[in-house]
Amino acid sequence: MVTTALRERMRAILRTRNYSPRTIETYTTAVARFARHFGRSPDLLGCQEIGEYQLWLREEQHVSASLH
Repeated sequence: MVTTALRERMRAILRTRNYSPRTIETYTTAVARFARHFGRSPDLLGCQEIGEYQLWLREEQHVSASLH
């Protein structure tokens, strides 16, 4: 995975909040997949795309919501 300034900033924020290395990797991978789905940087995506992506995950990828 290519390290970009945005990804490094996200990792730094998560580290300052004491997230585990595994959680940081999981979160950054999820954001990268989201961005790749739209072919744009995540800083160019918003609420509309989040909703569309969630719908795609549910209907096309059969991913269910996690209830914790």
